[in-house]
Parts: sequence; structure tokens; C-alpha cells
Amino acid sequence: MLWMTIPLVAVFVTMELFFVRYRREDLGWNTAVTNSMVLIFVFIDLLRTVYNQYGWALVFQEELVVRIPLILLVGLLGVVLTVITFYRIIPKEAAFFLASPLTINYIAYFAIVSIYTEIPLDIHTLLVVLSFYCALLAGFWIVKIIFPGAKIAENLPDFRPPLPKLE
Repeated sequence: MLWMTIPLVAVFVTMELFFVRYRREDLGWNTAVTNSMVLIFVFIDLLRTVYNQYGWALVFQEELVVRIPLILLVGLLGVVLTVITFYRIIPKEAAFFLASPLTINYIAYFAIVSIYTEIPLDIHTLLVVLSFYCALLAGFWIVKIIFPGAKIAENLPDFRPPLPKLE
């Protein structure tokens, strides 16, 4: 589980701090598509994990009655968010919120912990997960208020190499 969760947490914290520092930065459609695809990769890993534990008999395992739908939900969410962001189906603000590092990595982390451990998946767990997500949103909102953003110079030199001239 650590092989999947440590990179997710590192990306999540780094990206949130990046957007605290550089407030004028937008997520970008390409990043939203990439973030959405993370859920597809997590879905594949969760399927592998359950398959390695139960084999092809996994559909007959009583303890997976709640876990298999969760895995399928993560996969479906990954595909739907990837399509939505790829084709820009919904407004930018909504798409960027749904595909933000906080949202994507939180869903992925919750799914990984739920499948790899014996945490009961019931209404109490769901309420705790949603409460913690809201607390994280509020916490990073407060961090953005407290810490100043980076000053961005308007006339920075362009360090990209010049493009070759076509003749």
C-alpha cells in the first residue's frame, strides 16, 4: 500500500503548496486530464490487488460485496473525469475543482486504504471521509490566506530556445 500512497501524498502536498505560492496559476486542461487518469491507474492497481488475493473467485467473496463496487466506482470516475476534461464538457472552474490534486489524490488515497485494509465501508466511514475532505479544503483555503503568494515579475526574460525558422 505504501508504494501507492506515498507518491499520492507527496504529489498532493507539493501541488497544494505550489498553488498556495503561485496563486495566478491555473490548473490547465492538460493537467486536469492527467490528474483524472490517476484514478484509472489506481483502479487498475486495486483490481490487481484484489485479484492477487482472491483470484477469479473474487466475485463470490462475501467480504468484497462493498469493495468491488468501490473499485468499479473509482474506475468509472477516472474514465468519466478523463472524458470530461479531455473534451472540456463542463465549465473550467468545475472541471478544475473535480480534477484538482486534492480531489483526485484524496479519492485515490481513500480507495487504496479501503481496499488494502480492513476498514469497514459503512455510512460512518463515509461521513468521516467527507468530513476530513472538507477539513482539508478549509485548511488549504486558510493556508492560502495566511501565506503570501510569490511576486511574479511581469517582464521576465524568455528562457526557451528560439524556434528554427522555416523556409
